Amino acid sequence: MKRRQVFWATCYIVLTTLIISSHTWAQQRMQTPTTVEILAANFSGFPEFVMDVRVKDQDGRDIADLQANAFKVIEDGQAPQPVIQLDTIATLTGVTLLEQVPLSSGADVDLFSAGATIAIVLDATTILNANAAPSVDYLEQAKTAVRHFLTTEAQAEAYPEAVTLYIPVEQPNQQLQPDVVGEWSTPNLRGEPLSNFTTDRNLLINHLNLGLQPRSGLTSLYAAVRQAILDTRAIARERGSNAVVFVVSDGADDISLEAFQGTIDLALNEGVKIIAVGIGSDSILRRSGFRLKQMAEATGGMYLQQPDQATLQEAFRTVATPVHASIYQLRYKSTLPDDGREHTLQVQVSRDGSTANSEVIPITVRGSFNPELKPQIFNNLLLIYLSLSIGIALLVALVISSAKGMIQNRRRNSMSQATQRAE
Repeated sequence: MKRRQVFWATCYIVLTTLIISSHTWAQQRMQTPTTVEILAANFSGFPEFVMDVRVKDQDGRDIADLQANAFKVIEDGQAPQPVIQLDTIATLTGVTLLEQVPLSSGADVDLFSAGATIAIVLDATTILNANAAPSVDYLEQAKTAVRHFLTTEAQAEAYPEAVTLYIPVEQPNQQLQPDVVGEWSTPNLRGEPLSNFTTDRNLLINHLNLGLQPRSGLTSLYAAVRQAILDTRAIARERGSNAVVFVVSDGADDISLEAFQGTIDLALNEGVKIIAVGIGSDSILRRSGFRLKQMAEATGGMYLQQPDQATLQEAFRTVATPVHASIYQLRYKSTLPDDGREHTLQVQVSRDGSTANSEVIPITVRGSFNPELKPQIFNNLLLIYLSLSIGIALLVALVISSAKGMIQNRRRNSMSQATQRAE
C-alpha cells in the first residue's frame, strides 16, 4: 500500500513539473523594444547620416543583440529608409565599464553594466529547527546561506547589485529587515516606504550577524515571495537591471499556500527569476521542498538543497547576471532634398512583431556645409553668371545700337541744315 502511495505521489510530482515547465516555455519573456533614444547625430556627410541610438526593453534593460535589419529611419513621416551599416558598442562580461565612448556628434558617454536587483526572502523562524537534532541549527544554516550568497563578488563593479531582505511573518504581509534607507524604494498604498534596496551588502550581512532575531509561529512564505517579486521588478525597471528573488526556506507555508501557482505566474509575468534554497530537516524537505524546486525551475532560476558556499556563489553568477549597456551607431542614406528647409527624422526598431519609435527630431539639410555638394553649387553659380552675362551683353548692345542711331540722326540733321544754307 505504501509503495502504491509513493508511486502515485511521484507521478503527481513529475506531472506537475512537466505542466509547469511547459507553462514556462509558453510564457518566456522576450526582450521587446519599447524605448528608442537618439543620443547623438551627425548630418555633415549628406546624403549619408550617422546616428547613435540606445534601445531598451519593456523592463528598462538595454537590448544589445539587434541586427541592422531591425532598424529603419522615417523621414518626414514617409516610407522607412533601411540602414546600410550598423556598429554596436557594448559592455561585456569582465568589461562592465567603458569610459568616454565617442559619439558621432563629437561628444562622449560612459557605458556601464547594471548589476541585478535582488530581494532575499529569509524564513527566519524557529520552526526551521523542528525535528532537528540538538546539535543542528537549521536557522543558522539559513543565515549562513544568505551570507555566502551575498559575499559573491560583484558582477558589475561600476553599478553593482542592489539587494534587500524580507522576513516573512505570520500575517500575509511583509516587513523589511533591516529597516535600511537604500538608494531605491517602492511605496505602499499609503505612500510609505515598503522596501529599500541598497548596493551596500554589508548592511544586510551585519544585520544577519548582529540584529536578526528568530520569530516563532507559522510563516506566510508565498505571500512574502509575491511582494518581493513586485518590489524587485519595480526597482529593477528603474535601474535597468535583471530581477532576482533569493528564497531560503524549508518550503512550508500553511497560510498562503493557495498563492503558490499564482506566485509562479506572477514571477513569469514580471520576468523575475527565483533561486530557492531548501534548508531544514529531511522529512520537511521531502514534504514541502518540491514546491521550492518547482517555483525556482519554472521561473528560469534554480533550486539548491542545503548547498555549500561554492554552489551558492556559482548560482549567483549564473542567475543574477548583469545587464550590459549598449549603443548602436547606424548609418543610412537620406532621401531628403537639399532645400535648406526643416524636415523630420524618426528611428524605428522592430523585433518579433513589436515595434518602437524614437521621438521625432527636426533637421535642416544645408548642402553648403557638404564638400560633396560644391560642384553642384559651382554649376548653379555658373548658370547664374551666364544668365546675368547674357542679359548685360544684350543691354550693352541695346545701348550701343541706340547711341549709333542717335549719331546717325544728328549727322542727317547736320547735313540737312548745311544744304538749306547753301541754297
